[in-house]
Amino acid sequence: MSDVPKRICNAAEVKIYFNSFLDESRESSWIDGCEPGWACSVGKDQKVDMKNIQDVPLRNKDCQPCCEGFFCPKGITCMLRK
Repeated sequence: MSDVPKRICNAAEVKIYFNSFLDESRESSWIDGCEPGWACSVGKDQKVDMKNIQDVPLRNKDCQPCCEGFFCPKGITCMLRK
């Protein structure tokens, strides 16, 4: 998959994922790519700042199964390294 870098979680998404373990009362709605095992990409021309801890990129393009060697948890559309 040539767009793997556009599917990897940035710092803000990782923060959301780990905070979800602490706040079980919070509800959210998910797009299709938020199902476990799936990851979505950002737009072709969109740059992702991997160190940005505040801004979550819009990942709603070309949802596909998670790449080998990555973990795609429910609730986020990006991939985490195993």
